[in-house]
Amino acid sequence: MIPIIFFVEGEPRPKQSFRASQRGGGYTPARIKSYQAEIGWAGQQCMRSHGMIDPIPGSLTVELTFFLGDGRRVDADNLSKCVMDGLNGIVWEDDRQNIRLVIDKYICRRRQGVLVKVLPNDRALEISEEELSNKIA
Repeated sequence: MIPIIFFVEGEPRPKQSFRASQRGGGYTPARIKSYQAEIGWAGQQCMRSHGMIDPIPGSLTVELTFFLGDGRRVDADNLSKCVMDGLNGIVWEDDRQNIRLVIDKYICRRRQGVLVKVLPNDRALEISEEELSNKIA
């Protein structure tokens, strides 16, 4: 698999936790749905430019770099949720495949957006107790 790399122009939008409606269900605000669709479209265009139609199977590493227009307080994980959900079924089958997620954010007053990099990850998902001990030692 070749790396999938693309940039989506525009101020990144955070996706807050699920919002409950008065009727007992939940909803995603229209501006978030629109941004997710924009992210998905950009991902689809990049995939097609590499001759890829189907979502990528297997374990992946995703690197997201956000360029924000101001210093407002935005949680990096909320920024990532919008992108991750927008690429489900397009770049990957489901974001559960992403076993490594790297998130960076910067302030860039002249140009905003998100840089998305998707790379294969052949690391085993399961770890032994000994390997765990070595990692936390």
